[in-house]
Amino acid sequence: MFFEPFPMYSIPVESGTQILTPSFENPAYFNISPATTSVTFPAASNPFTQDFCISANGVHNDLDVSLLPITAARPGFDATYKMVYKNKGTTVQSGTLNLNFDNGRIDFVSANPMVDSQIGNNLGWNFANLQPFETRTINVVLNINSSVEVPPVAGGDVLQYMASVVAGNDETPADNISDFYQTVVNSFDPNDKTCLEGATITPEMVGKEIHYMIRFENTGTANAENIVIKDMIDTAKFDISSLMPIDGSHPFVTRINGNKVEFIFQNINLPFDNANNDGYVAFKIKTKPTLVLGNTFSNTASIYFDYNAPIVTNTATTTIAALAKQDFEFKNYFRIYPNPADAVLNIDSKKQIAVSSISIYNTLGQLVIVVPNAENVATVDVSSLRSGNYFLKIISDKGTSSTKFIKN
Repeated sequence: MFFEPFPMYSIPVESGTQILTPSFENPAYFNISPATTSVTFPAASNPFTQDFCISANGVHNDLDVSLLPITAARPGFDATYKMVYKNKGTTVQSGTLNLNFDNGRIDFVSANPMVDSQIGNNLGWNFANLQPFETRTINVVLNINSSVEVPPVAGGDVLQYMASVVAGNDETPADNISDFYQTVVNSFDPNDKTCLEGATITPEMVGKEIHYMIRFENTGTANAENIVIKDMIDTAKFDISSLMPIDGSHPFVTRINGNKVEFIFQNINLPFDNANNDGYVAFKIKTKPTLVLGNTFSNTASIYFDYNAPIVTNTATTTIAALAKQDFEFKNYFRIYPNPADAVLNIDSKKQIAVSSISIYNTLGQLVIVVPNAENVATVDVSSLRSGNYFLKIISDKGTSSTKFIKN
């Protein structure tokens, strides 16, 4: 599907009877009329025009943010990232967008649009009047420390980033944060696939969206007129009906047939010179809720440049690992009290540490409270929680750690 300037759309189809059904990420938020329509080619006029009336079904505040690595991270070099934020709800939204990173090992270079605030390891942008269905982007360039700087960065190191969007009471706060773990490389294959959540996810993420990015580069000696990325989805591990494209470097069409997904860049005419021969596509998809601790899920893509043999990407494999896996010992850096807690949980820092986010999970692994921009947060309101056991998870410049507490 090609989306023209909102609210126009254009869908190329084959001959025969076609059924057109609008699909929404949050179908309960909207009313649609007609719910579906059919057209038969070549009997129908060509092109065939069909309007759909979309109206809000209640008041729903729902934003989404994704952080995408446009280039690889290499020691001593600049790396480019794109933040994609979208209004999935029914109300006009205004708020702030934040990017947290390890400013000891990473330096801010530039951003488009420019930042509105820069405090420590946090970059901030204000946004206003984000309309329902509207998507905006921010491009950020960061410089990675070399192996001779202090602290040094070397191939194999993992850099942690977190993008967050804040704008009032959001119905699905889990997608207001985009965590990205990027492995530093010294050299890299320009045609690759990355799971943005990293090599592991925690059990509470099972059944939720996983983000993938596929990058490609024309290394030939002539322009590539058409590029097709084919991705065979493992339907035992993924819910293919939940697949949603996020962003692409060039206009593309997504086609799904069974478990085969194709991202079609028709007439891309991608040059072969180094300055302009790169492209990418990003999408998200939910894992099956039946996955359990210790399970893995993998994904590989094949990239077709015109009529050449496909280039097969690496296989991105992710393991479901326990929440208890720690990057640092929680008690060495933090003290929480009172425990058990009634209405407020206090968090004291024992050592110098830059906190990016605070999350609270119940014993089922479900996210119940999230504080996305938590560098100066010392208390969390837990009065709305039911009595029972909970996990407190902190993401910081030293990695991730968690601890248990009790709510009276």
